[in-house]
Amino acid sequence: MYEYKVLPQPNYEVIDGDTIKNMLVDLGFGVIVKVKARLARINAPELDESMGPEAQKAVKDLIEGKKLRIKSLGLDKFGRALVELYVDDTNVSDWLIERGLAKKYG
Repeated sequence: MYEYKVLPQPNYEVIDGDTIKNMLVDLGFGVIVKVKARLARINAPELDESMGPEAQKAVKDLIEGKKLRIKSLGLDKFGRALVELYVDDTNVSDWLIERGLAKKYG
């Protein structure tokens, strides 16, 4: 498992409560990649499901303007980076579960 810094930017696209696009991740040595990330260990509702819009908004509000870091766990079956996302010391997956906005998965 590797840990990386996410570069601050205004262009994160929170697809739903467990998927975020356009994250610029600093891999070190001047290498920066744009990532579509899937939050590990959880399943959040889709936007057309009950609590889906609330989960999406909660993630947007939590990460907007904050320093983020990720721990990479590899790729999921759709080619998204499977990550543990942190805002300071807060694990976003755990935060969503504690608020009833996502369920444990896997």
